[in-house]
Amino acid sequence: MKEGWEPSIPLTICAETFVRAKEYCDALSYSGPITLSCDETKLLSGLHLYWNPVDSAHYLVGSVNGPMKVLDPDGVNHFMSDSTIVLGTKVVFISVTHSLLYLNDFLVTT
Repeated sequence: MKEGWEPSIPLTICAETFVRAKEYCDALSYSGPITLSCDETKLLSGLHLYWNPVDSAHYLVGSVNGPMKVLDPDGVNHFMSDSTIVLGTKVVFISVTHSLLYLNDFLVTT
């Protein structure tokens, strides 16, 4: 049962993050300079269940410890009520910026 939303970007900064940035530039036939930018945005705290098709697994996100793999999605209520899980209050966006002014930046990870 896959009831969680499937993220379209990696949940963490990893090798796939940089592969996606290169694929984006290659798709534009762009070989010029790029910059990575970072933005911290305040959140309304909460835990959410996501399906990761790469791992074929559910992840609970929203804590300061990063995504937590959930082996039994039917038992996720246990995690939701766990008082030891510290909820995150900010999200960090990392994006690639290029000099092609007519195109938007590319979000590589959150």
